[in-house]
Amino acid sequence: MTEIKVLIYSGTGSITSCVNGIKSRLAECNSGGLINGYTFSVATSSTITTAKLSGYDVVAFPGGTGKQYINNVTSSVVKNFVKNGGGYIGICAGAYSGLAKVDGYYTGWGVAPHYNGKAVSHEGTLPVTI
Repeated sequence: MTEIKVLIYSGTGSITSCVNGIKSRLAECNSGGLINGYTFSVATSSTITTAKLSGYDVVAFPGGTGKQYINNVTSSVVKNFVKNGGGYIGICAGAYSGLAKVDGYYTGWGVAPHYNGKAVSHEGTLPVTI
């Protein structure tokens, strides 16, 4: 089994239910053997730094408020992590944060430097299945 170490951002701007959703889905992958040959270990952190990311394979940014992510996480830390082979999972605001810019609202980290997003609004819970 290959272990994939995932660090989930749980700081300013993240929504607790979204953090827990990522944790639950990865636990489901482990318990159900959904991804043959791989298992996930998961941790959360309210800060993202180069030191915190050391030893992790993937960083995940859940739903929340993208502008708060942008203001509380240093873009170069995230970009360098991905540039050096780390994975990036962005859900909702986490996905917007990784873009070059979002529909004129704000500039993202540029993890996906050639992609821009269009802000949409949704209220409520959406099921995520694997």
